[in-house]
Parts: sequence; structure tokens; C-alpha cells
Amino acid sequence: MTCPRRFFQFTQMRLTMRRTGVVLMVGTLLLGCEPDDPELPEIGLPACGDLSPVTVSAVDPSATVTEIASPSEIAPNDRVGFPEDYRDDFFQFYVFDRFDAQLISYVCANEVAANTGPDEDYPYGSLLLSETWRPVMDEDGALAVDDDGRLIRGELAFALLMRKEPGFGEDYGADRSGEWEYVGFLPDGSYHTRPEESASCAACHTMGAMGERDFVFRTNVHHLPDRYARTDPVEEGEIGISRMAYHPADHTVSVGETVQWENSTIDETAHTVTGLDGSFGSDPLDPGGTFSHTFTAPGRYEYACALHPEQMRGVVEVTED
Repeated sequence: MTCPRRFFQFTQMRLTMRRTGVVLMVGTLLLGCEPDDPELPEIGLPACGDLSPVTVSAVDPSATVTEIASPSEIAPNDRVGFPEDYRDDFFQFYVFDRFDAQLISYVCANEVAANTGPDEDYPYGSLLLSETWRPVMDEDGALAVDDDGRLIRGELAFALLMRKEPGFGEDYGADRSGEWEYVGFLPDGSYHTRPEESASCAACHTMGAMGERDFVFRTNVHHLPDRYARTDPVEEGEIGISRMAYHPADHTVSVGETVQWENSTIDETAHTVTGLDGSFGSDPLDPGGTFSHTFTAPGRYEYACALHPEQMRGVVEVTED
């Protein structure tokens, strides 16, 4: 029998001596293996660090930042941690080419998470790690693609992690997304998102993945034959909506120009485009829905999603000709 998930339990008992009033704290640390965990089946997936399968976007051979260094510090309140050998021990989960944001999400999962079925919640011990890469640009400044039309990984920007364990997420309060907690790391091993700053991650998963399984984005992509998804490229004058954000979030046009927003189909979440000054606004846009507005006066127009106002904001700067 293997032990895919070990547990640590600290049992504490408070004893008060009646005559002296002295309080004694007695603790016992238990280390063991969950007795009821089933034997995990063999996973027919390549390792996270295996770049040979055609389902994985290539990495630019000239790239200089391609991995996360071993963290020099793990904060005392960090219950997620950093799996230093994830390139070898984790499995390829899926690739998400974000043409609208000009980013690539390369997601890997530990054995427990990778074994999760298409209609199952993730078991305790699940750990998902999402690398965010900047894609390669061609000599004209446009996104370069490979022979399959996929983005090419250029430089690793950061990695976000989410771990599920019993009781996790309680400190997030109203933003709690099940029993997940989150952290992020930069390539130099320092924190991108510290534990005390990760409530925004929980809120994003709570609101953005509300209709998806166990608060995890795009869980269906993992079960596709090629484990690949993409947003459509954003044309000039357009703003894409995906991953709880507008792309680009800051946009400049001239007086009289029309801007179109398009909600991506990949996240299956409705959003709005709502001007904070009340001068323009859309109804909820279902996945694939669009909204257009012509700006007739110069100025700075801030807007937000009325359904997710804390997470999603953007600006259109309108200039004179």
C-alpha cells in the first residue's frame, strides 16, 4: 500500500491543578497515513517538466527565465508551501493560451489532483500549480505561434499555487472558496502573493469559478484529449474579457471611435461592462457575448463589472484627434 497523503495531527489537553491553579498543556503529535485512502491508479499523463508531447506549448530555447528558484523563506502562515520538485513529481494538467491578455497559463497537478475524475470534487491533499509565461513576440511585435497555432513560452513570470486541506480557507471569510488556500512565487523564489495577501485569489475563484467544479477554473480542459484551451486574439479596438479581467485593462481611443468588448467562452462566466459615471453600460454578457460603445467626448472613462466590481475594473482614455 502506498501513502499518497500523510497527515499530521496535534492533540492538546488543558489540565488545571485545583490547589495551585497551575495550568499544564499536554500535547501529542501524531504522524501517520490515512488508512482509508485507496491505491491511486496509474496516471497516463506526462510529467510537468516533460516538454516533448505535442500537447504542450514549446519553450523558446533562448529564454533565460524558465523555472522558479527554491524559496529562501516560507512564511509561518503559509500552509500551501512550494513543491520544489514539481517539474518531476507533478503531471501536466492543461495549457491555456490567453491571446487576449498575451499570457500563457501552464498548469500542473500533483498525483492526488491529477487522479480526480471529471465529475468529482478534488480530494484533500490536492495541489495545483499554474505557471504564468510571457509569450514570444515576432519581429513585428505580434504574438508568435508554432506550427499548431499555439503560443510559444518565452519567459516565466510567476507561479500561483492552490492547496486543498480540511478547514483551509476559513480566514478568507466571505471570500472563502471552499477549502482552498493560495500563494504565489516569483522566479527568484520570493513571494508574488503572500498568504496574508491571498484573499483576492480566493475571491477570484469564488466569483469567477462559481459555476465550475470545486472553485477551480477550467477543470473540464484537463479531460480534453489535448488538454488545451485558448481565448481568441483581441482585434484592434476590442477588449477581451477572461479570467476575471479586461484585456487590455487600459485602452486609448480617439473621439468618435467605437470600442467592443467580447466575453470569452472559455470561463463560462457572465460579466458586464458598466461605466462608473453611468454614461454607458451593458446587460450581463453571456460567454461569447459582445457590447459596443462609441465615445463622443474626450475624457477618462472608468468602468467595472457590476457582477464582480472588486475584481474587474478597466479604463478607456478618449483623446482629441
